[in-house]
Order: sequence, then C-alpha cells, then structure tokens
Amino acid sequence: MVFTDDGCTYKGPDGAVENPVTFTYTNNTDGEEFGIGIVTLKEGYGRSDLEAYQGFGTPGFVDHFVALLYNSPGQTTTTEVTLDAGKEHFIVCGRDGGPVASVLAVLTPK
Repeated sequence: MVFTDDGCTYKGPDGAVENPVTFTYTNNTDGEEFGIGIVTLKEGYGRSDLEAYQGFGTPGFVDHFVALLYNSPGQTTTTEVTLDAGKEHFIVCGRDGGPVASVLAVLTPK
C-alpha cells in the first residue's frame, strides 16, 4: 500500500487469504494524513455502508477495529495482522479523523 496526497493505493489480494496477513505500506506524503483501518462490520452492514460513511471517527456499525496502519513521511513499514476467523475484513483508507476515503479490499481468512 502507498499513501499519497490523494489517498491510498493498494496492490494486494482481495478475497480469501492466509492468516496472518503481512501488509507493507509506504508514506509518500509530507504528513501523516492517511492511514489504513482494518475492520469487521456488524451483521447486516457491508462495503457500500463504509463507502457511504461521511462522519468522523469510527462508524457505529464497525464490530471490531482490528488494526490501524500508518507511518511517518518517507517511511516504509511492514506489519503482520491476525484476522478474525470466519469474518470479512474491510481494508479502509481514511484521512486522520475524517471520513472513509475508499475501501481498498475485502479479505477473509481461509
């Protein structure tokens, strides 16, 4: 994943993945505006709910905030994240304290 002044780019799997998952992310900005949230959602909610969310902070329909990935300008970081068994995990790009910028992928551990 790469953080840019316009948001986040993601080159990785979408769908079933081995658990744990290793994420490598680079901050190509001059600030710490963007980060990646890895979340599961409450029953009845999905990708479109995240994409439509324009509030600040974590939406009330998030069931588990599994991880937050961010780093300082110019840094590349690798982090291993263990996903919750049997759940869809939404990989979300967001601005610090702001609304969801994009849903990059949906991962489910095998």
